[in-house]
Amino acid sequence: TTSLSALRLEIRFAIKGMLRRRFGPHRSLVLTIIDYPGEWLLDLPLLEQTYETWSEATLAMAQTAPRSEFADEWRRYLATLEPAAPARPGQAAQAAALYTAYLRRAQREAGLGLLQPGRFTMPGDLADSDLLAFCPLPSGPTPPGSLRALLRHRYDRYCAEVVTPFYRDHFSRFDRQIVLVDLLAPLNRGPSGFADLQATLDTAMRSFRYGSSGLLARLFRPRIDTLLFAATKADHVAHNQHNNLRLLLERLVSDAAARARFEGLAPGFVALAAHRSTDVVRTEHHGQVLSCVRGRLKDEDRETVLFPGEIPADLPTDEDWRADRFRFRDFAPRRLRLNGTEAPQHIRLDQALEALIGDRLR
Repeated sequence: TTSLSALRLEIRFAIKGMLRRRFGPHRSLVLTIIDYPGEWLLDLPLLEQTYETWSEATLAMAQTAPRSEFADEWRRYLATLEPAAPARPGQAAQAAALYTAYLRRAQREAGLGLLQPGRFTMPGDLADSDLLAFCPLPSGPTPPGSLRALLRHRYDRYCAEVVTPFYRDHFSRFDRQIVLVDLLAPLNRGPSGFADLQATLDTAMRSFRYGSSGLLARLFRPRIDTLLFAATKADHVAHNQHNNLRLLLERLVSDAAARARFEGLAPGFVALAAHRSTDVVRTEHHGQVLSCVRGRLKDEDRETVLFPGEIPADLPTDEDWRADRFRFRDFAPRRLRLNGTEAPQHIRLDQALEALIGDRLR
């Protein structure tokens, strides 16, 4: 997903119950599915931060591994600048370009997700806009016309002209929300990658407070009354690991789920695959029966059978990381057969739909 998109679907269904059928045998539900880059979720916290507080936190993160390696060129360029001096042509653009390159490398090479602002890695229709021509700077004096004053102004414009309208214009119309989480790739990346996922989810969901104390409630009146967390790629592990996949997701977002419950929402959890890429097969290894998966790996042309590994039911321990337990592989999706004779295979997509819209189809 590289920009905001929407699919509008009208579902026509028969009414059950004699009393309700008196108003007509059929009813329609208009379902609008809105998708947007997950990176944009991380912009909402910026509305509660000044340029100075955001800069301080972002610069501190850039000094920690593995970010420090990717941020090295950008940080060396910052060291040559005098932020309180009058801004010179090209300085802001160069600093922003190096900062953007750092974020994209951290995303591409280390799989990190806590990268702000979200539009720097997924600009959508803002590519090459001067709204993205800023970056953090160390705190200090901010005389008018200085580089620090210029970048602070662009940060404030970004919050006012990009972040606020996006949430106000779109989230004010949502009433159901599903949060899709890939747990397998962060497990593969090790403790730093998994910790980054946890921090990313907490940062994003902390802003999604739907009660009167939340930031969204101060921007508009959110109508979201259903929240579902979904662990994706359930088809990439054996069926006996699906419960652990769901339990790990619950543990990972436990703080966000607790806040939602406090504000009157009862979040649901499911492990799913919208389009199944594998089959489960049983094999014997040294006298032990293993549940394996069969499918075509993304980097291979033929199907293979492998034991995908086990999902911990709780947050991984130091022993788990030292044992190098997690080596999950990516499977390629199977070609859809749209001939009307065979429905596409999925895992619990029906349960997700029931949780999200089931009450509207009765």
